[in-house]
Amino acid sequence: MTRAAKLCVLCWGKVKGIQDAALAYLLHQDPESELPASRIMRLSEAEIREDLDALASRAPDAVEIRALPLSTGGPWRGGRIDPTRLTPKVFRAAIDADWRVASYSGLMRGDGSERPDFDVATVPPAPETKPDAPTDPVFAFPAGAHAGHFLH
Repeated sequence: MTRAAKLCVLCWGKVKGIQDAALAYLLHQDPESELPASRIMRLSEAEIREDLDALASRAPDAVEIRALPLSTGGPWRGGRIDPTRLTPKVFRAAIDADWRVASYSGLMRGDGSERPDFDVATVPPAPETKPDAPTDPVFAFPAGAHAGHFLH
């Protein structure tokens, strides 16, 4: 499952292997245990639905629970969605700006805060190679915080 741009449809129910699914832990947590199987395996279909309905009641504009329609024998074509229900949420929270970025090599030197990228200046020059010697292009990738941002 991923962050959907407009809609995410998820089928969920008591199926083989449910106790090993990450969603079992997220949707049906047992406050007495860290193991999702300890609760999910005891739940009936109705109790699973109660958990899902409780989730939907906490986020009525974001989560909707529906029973899976009976098979028509053909491919699923989806249903009509009221476009007025697909309006984006307005972000009203504040984002904490007191964080910093550090490069791995800066952390190894003991620098903890964001600074200009001086890592390139500390990299020793590459040894000279013979023109016919094969080189791995991964070693040509630049070092430093900017490169780290790119990778992550």
